Amino acid sequence: MKFTIETRPGARSARLNLTGAFSATELEQLIGDLARARAMMQPGVPRDPEPTVEMQVDPQHDPRFFVSEAPDRGGVVLRIRDAGTGWRAYWLPYNEAGRLGMLLDEWSRRRS
Repeated sequence: MKFTIETRPGARSARLNLTGAFSATELEQLIGDLARARAMMQPGVPRDPEPTVEMQVDPQHDPRFFVSEAPDRGGVVLRIRDAGTGWRAYWLPYNEAGRLGMLLDEWSRRRS
């Protein structure tokens, strides 16, 4: 397996070179590297989702998740398992973690 990703901050395109067969672990590494390359490109990913796209998304069903405290960073780390991309980690400041908890609680009560 061999791959290279060529891009630079603010770029509008990236050059990919892939050769060989990829194991599941190697594909997970490639997906992570592609995501990091995308994060450097322009235009950036919109801060908020577009309302019309919501209906086109195929959400993961009942994903595994873990939360751990990150006191040195002033918040928590939320890890969510995606069957295609692996475990994704998100650092949330305490106030945003509380807001997420409140929103999830509110939505779950609407269906109870």
